[in-house]
Amino acid sequence: MTDIEATDYRTRMQGCAQAFIEQHQAEHLSGDPQLFERTCLHLVHALEVPLFMAPRLAQLALSELQPYQRAWLGWDMASGTDWQHP
Repeated sequence: MTDIEATDYRTRMQGCAQAFIEQHQAEHLSGDPQLFERTCLHLVHALEVPLFMAPRLAQLALSELQPYQRAWLGWDMASGTDWQHP
């Protein structure tokens, strides 16, 4: 298998992993490792992806679908001291 064919295979299998994740992500909480495990099992059993390659493809597919984490900052624009109500 040449490098071009290997790259094409990985790209196609990553696309299959991404499609599986899109179809099943509503069944899991955000960040749930079970979706990752199900994706690996799907790749290995349904598509006969080698066992060593499935986790990498699943991780790449997950990273493309998840939005970037954003940090939220807040400023207290009040002047004066803070009061605590009983």
